Amino acid sequence: MPNEILYTSVNAQTKLLCLLGNPISHSFSPPVMNALISIYNLNFCYLAFAPNDLKKAIEGLKEINFLGANITIPFKEKILPLCDSINQFVEEIKAINTIWFDGEKLRGYNTDIDGIRSALTDYIDQIGSYAVFGAGGAARALCVALKNKNGILVNRTEAKGKKLAEEFGLEYISLTDSPKIVPDIDLIVNATPVGMAGQTVSTIVPTSWIKKCTFVFDMVYNPSVTKLVEQAIEYHKNVISGVKMFLSQAAKAFSTWTSLEPDLEIMRSIWREITN
Repeated sequence: MPNEILYTSVNAQTKLLCLLGNPISHSFSPPVMNALISIYNLNFCYLAFAPNDLKKAIEGLKEINFLGANITIPFKEKILPLCDSINQFVEEIKAINTIWFDGEKLRGYNTDIDGIRSALTDYIDQIGSYAVFGAGGAARALCVALKNKNGILVNRTEAKGKKLAEEFGLEYISLTDSPKIVPDIDLIVNATPVGMAGQTVSTIVPTSWIKKCTFVFDMVYNPSVTKLVEQAIEYHKNVISGVKMFLSQAAKAFSTWTSLEPDLEIMRSIWREITN
C-alpha cells in the first residue's frame, strides 16, 4: 500500500508538506497527497494541522523548512498578506489555497480555479447563467472562471455577498429571501461548506431552484454524494462532482511543489483506492 511504503522511508532528508485549515478532519488531502508521493517515489511526507493562529503556523513551517502547504477554510483569504508574491489567479480571486516556501520567500497560488475549470469543461458551452451559494475563496474562484456568464450570488452575510456580487456584476439575493424566488438559471453551485461531513445543516439550496436548473455543482467532496447531489439526481439534473474539482486542484498543487504533472486518471485511481 502507498502509505506503508511512505512511512517506512521517512528520514532526516524527508521534505515536509501539509494542509492548514480548521476544521480538517473531513479532508482527504493527506491520503491523496501521500499516495501521489509514493507513486512518484519522492522522499516527501504530507501532514495536516488545524492552527488557531495562522501567522504563527506559517512562521513555524518556515522555521522547520517545510516545502509548502495547502490552505483551506478559514485561511484562504487571511494568508494573502503573509505572502511575498502571488500568481495571476490569486490577484483576481483574492484567495490562496497553495503556498510554496521558495527559500526565504513565501509564494501564494490558487489551484481552485484549475479544479473548477476541469470540473466544468464538459458543460461550459451549455452554461449561460449560474447561481453561486457562498462568498468565500471558492465562490470567488468560480466567479473568475465564469466571469463572462450572467450570475446570481446568494450569501448569508449581506455585506460580504453584496461586495462580491458588485465586483463581478452579479445579482445579489440574500439566503433568507432565496426560497421566495425561482430564478431562471442553467447552473447551481454550492461553494460553501454546507453538506460537508460533520456539518449539522445538509443543504441551503431551495428545492425550487434545483427543479428549474439544468446543472448542479456541489464543491463539497466528502461525502461525494451530498444532500444537494441526492436532490439533483432525484430531479434528473446533470451533476458535476466536487470530487473532480478536488482531485484536479490537488494535482495542480502537487505540480507546483514538484514540477510533476499527474493526470486525472492517476488521481481517479488514487481516489478509488482510498474511498474503497
